[in-house]
Amino acid sequence: MTTLPPAVDPQPSAALVPESTQRLIISIARGTVAGGSLAALISCFLGRKDVALGLFGGAVLSSLNLYGLKTAAQRVLKSAKHGNGLFWFWNLIRWGIAASACWFFLQVSPACLLGAGAGYLWFLTVLGWAGWRDAGQKKNPNVGN
Repeated sequence: MTTLPPAVDPQPSAALVPESTQRLIISIARGTVAGGSLAALISCFLGRKDVALGLFGGAVLSSLNLYGLKTAAQRVLKSAKHGNGLFWFWNLIRWGIAASACWFFLQVSPACLLGAGAGYLWFLTVLGWAGWRDAGQKKNPNVGN
């Protein structure tokens, strides 16, 4: 005798992303923007306003890109029927915005684009650190509390 798979709820729950994951994404964005702002402030005091613009812009846009990826993933998961098409649509939108931002930074100056790259590198550092910390907490839930 075969068993039937459980019935699929036609209306997926609104909370596709757990609250802990949402808090993690917010903490990544805060850390990225705070570090990017501090680096931009230091760069501005050193007289490199183009680099400061790139550092701040790279940090902010990287955080928005992560939020956009989370939002796109939620929309894809909510729409089982058109999920693949929605994924490519939102992915192309995100890459178009990223390319436009790089073009803008390059129009300001090559140093501005390098600053934006450094802001993105800072974002990756914060993302890696937060993921490493979160994985350690899930493995050992009593450590750090």
